[in-house]
Amino acid sequence: MLKEETKNSIIIFKPEEGFLRVTAKPDSCIELADAMYDFEIGMKMVNGKPTPVLADTRNFSEHGDDVKSFYASKELAKHISAMAILIDSLPTRLVGNFFIKINEPH
Repeated sequence: MLKEETKNSIIIFKPEEGFLRVTAKPDSCIELADAMYDFEIGMKMVNGKPTPVLADTRNFSEHGDDVKSFYASKELAKHISAMAILIDSLPTRLVGNFFIKINEPH
């Protein structure tokens, strides 16, 4: 098992499970640099291979449009083979829906 804690997230990869788990820490206020760093850590754990991701966003308290754009970017999406997002509020639901709409095949 590989595990890394960053400023806002706990990132875990268990090869036997085959997916990357990213859990927001309580009251996370994530900025673009934080999101990019978390992504970099995750990619190192999976050796840059496209991997399913489980994102538990229930603890995110706030993030800006630049973070939403990064999460919804084609660059990030090409490294994710499938994604599940755990949500419990309208703001995180909106971000999840935005991510899905941007990355739908056309």
